[in-house]
Order: sequence, then structure tokens, then C-alpha cells
Amino acid sequence: MSEVNRLFSSSISSSFFVPYIIPIDGDEPLTRGFVPDEYRIGLYGGWGLLGELSRRMPPPGDTVIYGQPHPDSGLSIPLAAGAVVRAEGRAVGYVIVDVDRRLFTDRLGSAAASGGALTDLMLLNDAGCILYNMGDSRSEGSFFSDSSGPDVFRTRVTVIPGFFVCGSYPVSAARSYSARITKAAVLIAFCSLAVSLLMAVLLSRSIARPVHELTVTMKRVSQGQLDARAVERTGRHSGDELSFLVHRFNVTLDQVNALVDNLVAQERDLRRAETQALQAQINPHFLYNTLNSIRSMAKLSGSPEIASMTTSLARILREGALPGGSFSTVEESLSIARDYFSIEALRWPGRFTMEECIDPAILHAKIPRLILQPLVENALVHGLEHKPGPGSLSVHGTLSGGDVFIRVRDSGSGIAPERLAHIRERLREAGERPVESSLNDSSIPVRPEGAGIALVNTHRRLCLMFGKPYGIEIVSEIGQGTTVMVCFPYQETEVPAYAQDNRS
Repeated sequence: MSEVNRLFSSSISSSFFVPYIIPIDGDEPLTRGFVPDEYRIGLYGGWGLLGELSRRMPPPGDTVIYGQPHPDSGLSIPLAAGAVVRAEGRAVGYVIVDVDRRLFTDRLGSAAASGGALTDLMLLNDAGCILYNMGDSRSEGSFFSDSSGPDVFRTRVTVIPGFFVCGSYPVSAARSYSARITKAAVLIAFCSLAVSLLMAVLLSRSIARPVHELTVTMKRVSQGQLDARAVERTGRHSGDELSFLVHRFNVTLDQVNALVDNLVAQERDLRRAETQALQAQINPHFLYNTLNSIRSMAKLSGSPEIASMTTSLARILREGALPGGSFSTVEESLSIARDYFSIEALRWPGRFTMEECIDPAILHAKIPRLILQPLVENALVHGLEHKPGPGSLSVHGTLSGGDVFIRVRDSGSGIAPERLAHIRERLREAGERPVESSLNDSSIPVRPEGAGIALVNTHRRLCLMFGKPYGIEIVSEIGQGTTVMVCFPYQETEVPAYAQDNRS
């Protein structure tokens, strides 16, 4: 039993708890000090906590909570807990622990202080007996009677079955506390609103400023200032959507500027080419009138070949003097090419033949002036004339996919692979040269024999007028001849009345 007492005493080291081991056989109880009479079985075996334990005999693990276990001994013990000790299945004693009033004062007092305005805090049992009163210890052991008026707010909370805590709180204090809470809530709401407004202003400025700058730049661009650029943001804002929008707007302006410069240069280039063409005409009206006089004299002298050649040459020269801008029709261009071939055929009687196979649908299609005649000339001069014996030249025209395709093929000696590659390279360079360069720019070298210059100039004109992929392609094979293909978009035009009258 002494060992049990030692273990029991060492397990509860706090001064707030007083343990007791009480044998049922009537032996002296074991404790650390004084044993109250209420814990002596011979005196109070059927009363108080001992009587409650003997009547209920709680199973192992259960305890009996009892209020005011020493009402007559003068001890300040609001609460005690007891359990039955069993050995070999039968009860041999009780373990009781008294809870000192100081524990309640320490714990409940701290809770009351944290509540701020609590005027009363009590521990009661279900019968209404006051086990602990924070404000008046003299009322402990008596029964609670609620005499509070409307100015006091009272609340109760069950802590363990059969026991509850009751507190009193003045309504004025509650109102004061509520007012403080309301003020704090209003202050927090105001601060939150102020912070929200500040954040909104900062966010709005971070968005509105670049939008305003972008709008100002757009207005300047609409007024013709194509060199205006919006300020691009840097730092932590450089990767957001607005920065991307500003950057793409500046890139678009760069592209528009490049396009405008390209169009201006193209217009300048076309005007320069037109001026050069006008300078090369050498007063075609005067030459046309002179050739008409020569034709009349040839007819009077009985020389029909000279008259025919003069007539063809006059029509070729007249092509450059006709009004109507830079375009004619496929039918007119074929007529000019036919006139040129007739002049060359007179130089080589019976040696060359020309075949035409043209889709009637393209006869009235618009074509730049003097496109086919240089190709026929190139085929005769650089193809058929270098070939011994007779030769043939064919012109085929078709309409496909909204584009006009005209093939000029000769049965000449063909072009060597190295020279063909050189001509194709010059065609490619002519199509890719910046538009501001001149048609007669020295960047396209001229070979002494002049071969390929007509092809390059013609290809350059088509690229300037229609862009890629239109222009000229060339295919040739040694001993098999050469084929030149012209491609341009189909645009139908009416045949001018003066052109029809002049053909008669």
C-alpha cells in the first residue's frame, strides 16, 4: 500500500490537486496530509462522495464528479472526483482527488479577465448549488437565485455533464464593446476602401497611361505622321498584353511605312521607265509619216516587199505613239509581233514560219505594251538565226485559273546549260530587286551580245505591274529549241475605236 501511495502521490505533483486512497475495509486513508472526516468510511460511509461511489460503483475508467465534498470542514474545495479501485474483480477502495479553489480562481479568473466586463462568474451543478463564485466565496455551497435585472446579460455554458458555468455581463458593457467592435469594423472597412481605391488608381494609371499614349499616337498617324511610334513599356510590364499590343502596333506602322515607301518608289520607277520609253520613241509621228511616204514611193516603183516591210515597221512604231497608257490587248500585241516577224521573214525568204494558236477568250485581255514583240524578236535573233536551215516559231495562248499563259517557242539550237542558268539568275534578280531601282540599273549586267536583256526587261516590267508570281519563265535544251512562258492576270478591256479604225 505504501508503494501505491508513493506512485499515486508522484503522479499528481500540482498543489491544486489533493489525492486520497480510501480502503473499503476501514483502514486509514492514504494521502499527503490531513484526511477530512467526509473521507472516513466509519463516519461518512453512506454520505457525500463516499456514499455516491458506494451506490453507483462506476466501472473501471469512469469517475464520479461531486460538488462541495467538505461542506462542514471549512475546506475550500469546490469539486472532487472519485473512482473505484478493484482487485481481482472486486472493489477494495476508492481514489478521490480534491480540486482546490485556487485552480478555479486561476483559470476562471483569467477567462473573466479576458472577457473584459464580466461582473460575475460561477460554477454550478444541476441542482443549482454554487460550487464556485469568483466574486463572492461566501455564497459557495448555497443555491443560486437569479435576481439580476434587465441591465445584466447572463449566460451559461455546460462544461461537463451535470455542471455548468454561469456568467453575468452588464448590457452597458456589451453595448460599449459592440460600439468598439463597430468602430473597429468601420475603421477596417475605411482602410480597406482606401487601399482598394489606391490600388484601383495605380492599376488604372498603369493601364490608362499606355492606352492614352497609344491613342495619341494613332491620332498622329491618322494625320499623316507615319513616323510616329508609341512608347513601349519596359521592366515588369514588358510582357503583359498591353505591351504586346503597343509593340505589334509599332511593328504594323513599320510595315505600313515600308509598304508606302515601296509604293512611292514603284510609282517613281514606273514614271522613270515611261520617261525612258518616251525618250526612246524619237518622235514616232515623224517617223510614221516618213515611212508612209516611203511605202507610197515603193508601191509607185513596183516594190511590194519594201512597201509591206515599211507598213509593218510603221505599225510597230505607231504602237508606241498610241494613247491609252501602258496597256494594250493580246490581239494588238500579237499583231505587232506578227508585223515584226513579217519584216524578219523578208530578210530570210522561205526560211522561217510562224504558227499561232490563241484561245479566243484572251484576245481582249489587257497586256502591257510591247511584251510579245521582244519575245518573238529574241526567238528569231538568238534562236532561229543561229540554226542552219529552216526553223519554226509558235505562239500559244491559254486562260487558266484567272491567269493568261502565252508560250513563245522556237525550234532553234537551244541555250547551253551554263548560259541558261545565268539568264535564269538574272531573271530572279530582276524580280527581287527593290522597287526603287531603275529598269536600266547597272546591277543587271549587259553582255556584249545583248542576249537575255529583252527577257530581263520584260520580266521586270511584269513584276513591277503585277508582282509575284507573274513574269517570265524560260526552258531550253541544246538542239531542241527554247520556250519562253509569259504569265499575267486576266483583265478584260474593250478595244478602242481608234485602234480599230487605224487597222484598216
